[in-house]
Amino acid sequence: MIILEIIPFLEGVTYFERKLFNVIKHAYSVNSDNLQKNKHALEVQEELVKIKIIPNNLKLKHYEELQGGADTTIYEISFHNHLRKYIQRIFRPNESNTIAEYEFSVQKTLFDNNISVPKPYLMKLTPNTRKRPYFVMEKIEGTRLDYLLDGNPKKFTQFIRRLLQELDKIHRIDPRLLTQIHSPDIQKNPFAPIDQILTRRKSLIEKFPKELHELKPVFEWLENNKTSNPCNELVIIHGDYHQSNVIVQDNQDFRILDWSGIAIGDFRTDLGFTSVTISAFSLYEQIFGSKKKLVQMITNTYEQISGRKVENLSYFMILANSFSLLRLYSIINNPGITNENNQSKYFFKSINEYCLYLAELVSETCKTELHQIRDYFE
Repeated sequence: MIILEIIPFLEGVTYFERKLFNVIKHAYSVNSDNLQKNKHALEVQEELVKIKIIPNNLKLKHYEELQGGADTTIYEISFHNHLRKYIQRIFRPNESNTIAEYEFSVQKTLFDNNISVPKPYLMKLTPNTRKRPYFVMEKIEGTRLDYLLDGNPKKFTQFIRRLLQELDKIHRIDPRLLTQIHSPDIQKNPFAPIDQILTRRKSLIEKFPKELHELKPVFEWLENNKTSNPCNELVIIHGDYHQSNVIVQDNQDFRILDWSGIAIGDFRTDLGFTSVTISAFSLYEQIFGSKKKLVQMITNTYEQISGRKVENLSYFMILANSFSLLRLYSIINNPGITNENNQSKYFFKSINEYCLYLAELVSETCKTELHQIRDYFE
């Protein structure tokens, strides 16, 4: 490979020879990529055979990346003469085995208690061929809810109602089932769920004061206004509940993906996050005429379904999306703040409406301007 790098720059090499060398170099690179990909696929296959999920005589049919999200990379794997397909969820390079073990155990507990999640089969910690921890679960056949929302504006309200019905089911799970998750003591401190979120995130403001100086007033506002938002009931929080993390099957059952942000806290945290991720996009906003009307519809629908009164949702819309704000400033100023990479950078640029809506919300609610987000994503 070193020779291929040097030859095009040697004297006396013709233009056509250079072109030929570049073609050979590209072919070598593609072949190397395929060999590496086959190595990864073989490892997954061997692990599935070990736990007797598949027989050992199957031939690989398909192993392709489905999604390179901001947090994880998703691959699909299938085999000839075998109906079931599998998903490999690969964690970010910086994430430890401990995080992978935690997420796998949570998903297994949820599945074992009849919650609508894909069945988890195995976990592979590092070292492995990926050099990143991953786990393998069943492939849920169906359509992502965001695709259905985009293609069926007349059924938008119906789909949102179903989305919120599933959210209410999550909030009715007994938190005691998930002993591996820390449970705040709201008897001693009714603001403990908020403190739990703010403590982790404010530490980054203190560690990176220059890069995150525009966010300091936002977290001061969250701290100063938390006493208006005591938590009266602890529920399971999904933590990343939005339309792209829901699969709608042919029988119209919903299956919920990506539980990496699961916690025990105030239900308004989930509802605040969901409200922002839906109302951020102009395609959905146009159905109701404004973002505020759309948020109000989401609030009213959730209240009808759950029987809970939703108060001060605007506070939780900022709180629930505050880590996204930190990630955006990490992308803009210093990837090391929240360990961002090119994948996450491209992901957030692809949803720039969401990023700009966060800046708009902060301006209206916290009375502070996030100029860097506006400049970068406009």
